[in-house]
Amino acid sequence: MLYCDKITVPANTSKDNPVTKTFRVKEDVITTISVYFPPGHACLTGVSFWYGEDMVFPDKNYDWIRGNDESVNAKFYFILPEVPADVVVKVFNEDTKYNHTVYIRIEALPREIALWELSITKLTSMFRDIYPIWRMPVRIIRG
Repeated sequence: MLYCDKITVPANTSKDNPVTKTFRVKEDVITTISVYFPPGHACLTGVSFWYGEDMVFPDKNYDWIRGNDESVNAKFYFILPEVPADVVVKVFNEDTKYNHTVYIRIEALPREIALWELSITKLTSMFRDIYPIWRMPVRIIRG
């Protein structure tokens, strides 16, 4: 399932008092997160994703996602402890003059599909690593 919405943040909205938007996710695993920052943000707008009291994306040890005229996309396998679950997106705006809008996309899948996709990705990458061995020329000597 794909959950999409836009969030408009007034000028001078601090990180300590951000605008929030709750997404009610009905699947077990969040697999992809995307944030689009239209032109003009000048990296003054920050976005983070929360489950309960924990910032789950980006990692809590780092700053919030910022951008300008770009889409930030991340493969993100986060298994939700309960379903449905409320994922909260928090947005601040350090611009002193203009309101800004960000566009949020959250993709979530049932556990059996999401974890299967992750396993297949790992398996194909393993085969990609050994594939050059298969393509090595073989010389057959007949005696």
